Amino acid sequence: MPSHADPQLPTLTFNGDPYPLTPGLTLLELLRQLDQDPARVAAAVNDDFYAAGHLPDRELCPGDVVDVVRMMVGG
Repeated sequence: MPSHADPQLPTLTFNGDPYPLTPGLTLLELLRQLDQDPARVAAAVNDDFYAAGHLPDRELCPGDVVDVVRMMVGG
């Protein structure tokens, strides 16, 4: 969890680590906060998978599990 996190805030899980959930935080805002380009990452929120470039501006909830995979080109 980021060192500036408020222990009173609810959390979600991002790539296996707890992350503070501020009210109204959306998937796209979370990715921007973490310097992730929504056009270049695929994401799963709980059991819902979203392909790169097709991520919804979905509001996140306490306890959500978000996993992000960055697309890589090359071999």
